Amino acid sequence: MITGIRGLCNGLGPALYGFVFYLFHVELTDTDGSDKGAKPNMVNPTDESAIIPGPPFLFGACSVLLSLLVALNRPPI
Repeated sequence: MITGIRGLCNGLGPALYGFVFYLFHVELTDTDGSDKGAKPNMVNPTDESAIIPGPPFLFGACSVLLSLLVALNRPPI
């Protein structure tokens, strides 16, 4: 059962978080190869909605807290 859950997480995790990074306009690849003061992880540095790449990481932290709450509130075995 644990191996099955791990397999689902290995398949669905990158797809889910890839979509979350896409929603918040966070680009993790170096597109031009230069590092001249512009933020290399942003699609468009002038886009005000993409200045802070924190929302995907906040989403990850909230999912960890949610899983912790579920684990703490499960019935004893």
